Amino acid sequence: MSIRKRTWVTRGQQKTAWVLVYSDGNGKRKQETFATKREAERRWSEISTELHRGSHVSLADSLTVTQAGDLWIERAISEGLERYTYEEYRRVLRLHIVPLIGSVKLVGLTTADVKNLRDQLLSELSPKSATRVFSYFKIIMKMAEDKGLIPTNVADKVKLVTSKRHRHRPEFFQMDEVNAALAASLELGPEFSAFAHLFWLHGLRSSEGRGLTWEAINLEKGMVTIAQRADRWRTIGPPKSESSFRTIPLTPSCLQALAILK
Repeated sequence: MSIRKRTWVTRGQQKTAWVLVYSDGNGKRKQETFATKREAERRWSEISTELHRGSHVSLADSLTVTQAGDLWIERAISEGLERYTYEEYRRVLRLHIVPLIGSVKLVGLTTADVKNLRDQLLSELSPKSATRVFSYFKIIMKMAEDKGLIPTNVADKVKLVTSKRHRHRPEFFQMDEVNAALAASLELGPEFSAFAHLFWLHGLRSSEGRGLTWEAINLEKGMVTIAQRADRWRTIGPPKSESSFRTIPLTPSCLQALAILK
């Protein structure tokens, strides 16, 4: 290991930096540059500890946050997660994490960087959205730690706490809003009216509505059976959970709307 001073002239101004040169655990020569000698010495102290533990990853070999995020998406796909889930991960990564911190290398991340990310998310997003995005970032960092891509997870102890006043109870549509939606569907045509009655009055998820077939509807018994769903890419699959398999009695107005189509 050596720390040497490097001096050069740029546009008539003298510049100075301190260069740390060392061998990693595989005997390869590595080099990092710092503004001060104290920073170089502090970094060497960290590297020495990491080499002793066998957990050192050099800055040159480190992945960026964006690259680690891509690995996270690949893992989600390989684990068989639904397309909607990993596409949501990809969207959050692209819109909120990559623009703020994507180019930073994992090994170069500091606790201050993570806190700054947290504060930026809170300033730009709603408390609920900021909490979700930050939790995804922490999952990426935990994955990087598990894979040995970082010696220390600097995000582990950084918390995002929002005020209790932002934790609203779930809001539900009022009956006058439901009636307005049903009335509007009548103007669009019988198919829209039938679907609106099924959706608004029987608690169907949008994916369950997309996956619904005539075979699932029994007009004689006045029942609809939820046994499959279709995602936004029209891929058919089972309902979201075991309790989502259910048979629902149809309201008289829904039966009437469906009978017109049948």
